[in-house]
Amino acid sequence: MGHLQKSFSGVTTVFHHGDIFKDYDNEIIDIFTGGKIFHSVKLEKYWKLRINLPGLYPIIIHIGEGKDNSSKEEIKTLIKWNFLKKKIIGIHAIALQKENTKYFRAIVWCPVSNYFLFDKTADIKELNGETKIIFGTDSTVSAEGNIWEHLRFARKLKMLNDKNLFNSLTITPAEVWSLKSLGAIKENYIADLVVAKNKFNVNWDSFYSINPEDIILILKNGKIVFWDEEIKSQLNFLNSKSKLFSKIILSGKIKYVLGNLKELIN
Repeated sequence: MGHLQKSFSGVTTVFHHGDIFKDYDNEIIDIFTGGKIFHSVKLEKYWKLRINLPGLYPIIIHIGEGKDNSSKEEIKTLIKWNFLKKKIIGIHAIALQKENTKYFRAIVWCPVSNYFLFDKTADIKELNGETKIIFGTDSTVSAEGNIWEHLRFARKLKMLNDKNLFNSLTITPAEVWSLKSLGAIKENYIADLVVAKNKFNVNWDSFYSINPEDIILILKNGKIVFWDEEIKSQLNFLNSKSKLFSKIILSGKIKYVLGNLKELIN
């Protein structure tokens, strides 16, 4: 249900670090799995061989997920055995030191999960500029599904300014994974758009205060996939397709999401 919760939060594309979804067909959210996925140096079998197989794919792997010396050493080991200099996207990187950051194409930063498990996160303030920073949430096992709570937590840490934190969620991951026409509102870009209520005069304050119940419209690839009952009168053209949507209630607000939710949950 984690990815479904994110779609209610306005997320339209998710990178999934795990097994590839087979026969996945969901119009409200894309689940992307580009690259070779490894769990970690500690838990992955034959990783030294597998990361050096031919191919122009990035390596996506948990690195330095801990505070002890062994977490630091596994990063050095990974760098040492990357003979073909593959592009590595490291997840968590709590133990990553600045001098080793240059060996990574990007770092996926999951501050809420990191603090829940280790009471510490990567020093993103120091690492930013040395590599690309991508915002992550990790599994709902170690963090809740409302991505806006994650963003507010990260904002309070003040490791990235408001613009860079926003970019880590949008245009930076699109660039790192070469997802063309995604991550920004531009001419000829895919229309993945989220409309939410404006709560404050300051744009960044308004953005970071959003919760799922504040979202009134989501477009995925130019198609309406989520809407608030408040704007029903403006969506008369959807009347003939109303059976395609499921009714849900988020914090007392009535919403409609594309698809058969009961069937999906089952």
